[in-house]
Amino acid sequence: MIHTEDGREFNVCLSRAKGKLFLFHGWSNVVEHLSLTKGCLVIFNPVSSTTFKLTSYVDGVSRGSFWTYLLPPSSLFYVIPESILPKVYEYSSNDVISTVMLGNKIFNVAIETSNGKVGFTAGFDVMVSMLHLKVDCILLFTKGFGNFFLLKVFGQNGLEVDFSHVDIEVVSLISFIYKLLYVNVIQFICLNLQPEVAPFDAENEDEVQIHASVRRFRRMAGERYFRIPDPVSRMARLHEGLKDITVRLMHIEPPKQFTNGTRREKKTGGGWRYALTGWRKFMKAARINVLDTVHYSFDENEQVLSVERVEPYDSRTN
Repeated sequence: MIHTEDGREFNVCLSRAKGKLFLFHGWSNVVEHLSLTKGCLVIFNPVSSTTFKLTSYVDGVSRGSFWTYLLPPSSLFYVIPESILPKVYEYSSNDVISTVMLGNKIFNVAIETSNGKVGFTAGFDVMVSMLHLKVDCILLFTKGFGNFFLLKVFGQNGLEVDFSHVDIEVVSLISFIYKLLYVNVIQFICLNLQPEVAPFDAENEDEVQIHASVRRFRRMAGERYFRIPDPVSRMARLHEGLKDITVRLMHIEPPKQFTNGTRREKKTGGGWRYALTGWRKFMKAARINVLDTVHYSFDENEQVLSVERVEPYDSRTN
């Protein structure tokens, strides 16, 4: 017996072939009723030994749930469908941390906005590593209150994976939470002491130098974004309209030059501040790592942002 979420019931026969059981007579009625197509995900929730409640996912979504395949390690962004988590503001500028619960295990995963889409980012890799998840397994998320999500994992055999026996490395989890708290504390300090300055990769005012039309400043590289200092955004005339900025990487051989997009975000106290888009790609091109100290300059006449020098982060002296 198959029960659908809209209350319909269907009698479906099972047939055995080559050691496996197949849904046979009656299944076509279920497919037609739910408008299932090839590639749709269907979850069978056992009610009894002969009865299943069926949940189907059209375009990857079913009410408050959605599913995705686990992508290769190089993929750091998992899109959350807008019907599940509407894009009501710029998540990247608010350091939104979600809670993902799998059984009795809890993980903290950042939510960001990228290319107009909202998705899971930092922390997802920690969860994958701790649970030893395999590429192409199915991840089923059900949204709870706020940014709380329940997670179920299904293996390539279609069966739900039981992680009750898996011991989470407490030290690694604490380290990750500490890192998230560190970012938030830095943001709080910068927002309260320097309201016009970006929160994490904040401008160090003592290092700012102005020579005619050139402004120099330094930043500690953040992981997720680069906000442009307010004086520089005014020199770039971004308040007149968003535009691409020419970037020169003077610290590498041979020097490189490219254009980089910009975006704007509302300040807490009103007004706008501006940031570069595609920060991770920028870091890769400029060979910058998180926590490196980067020395920049902006030439108002040429309208060029230059990376002049990068000081690698040294954990032994910090």
